[in-house]
Amino acid sequence: MAHARITRAKGFHLEFSNGWCISSQFGWGNYCTNRDKQSPFESEYVKRGDHYLCNTRDLFVASEGSEEIEIAVWHSARKGDRDGLVDGGWVKLSEYDTIAGWIHVDKVGVIIGMLAVMDSEHSNEEVSERLREVIGDE
Repeated sequence: MAHARITRAKGFHLEFSNGWCISSQFGWGNYCTNRDKQSPFESEYVKRGDHYLCNTRDLFVASEGSEEIEIAVWHSARKGDRDGLVDGGWVKLSEYDTIAGWIHVDKVGVIIGMLAVMDSEHSNEEVSERLREVIGDE
């Protein structure tokens, strides 16, 4: 089912009708251009029920925006534990990791367009190869 949501007040998650998903984060500590930006606020966590949603430092950095952000990609039918995958789940976006950082927002737009129309039957390896061409991974 296609849907969009805000994640921890410092990014977004998109799931397309074909099952491909992208998550982007651009807050304090993420692999983004404003990751170390100093906030005038104390780092206080915002809590709803039993869950911490974000902290004020994340809100400040996210509201300032970033030219480069971090992304992760997966297929909803293959998602598993990020650190314990063998064959399915998260798409490798570099030689060593399933998270790619410091990706210019223009490239993120291209990747979103690709994922929206990508065949859901493509293997994670095929998708990895195509996305790494856009990212420019050496």
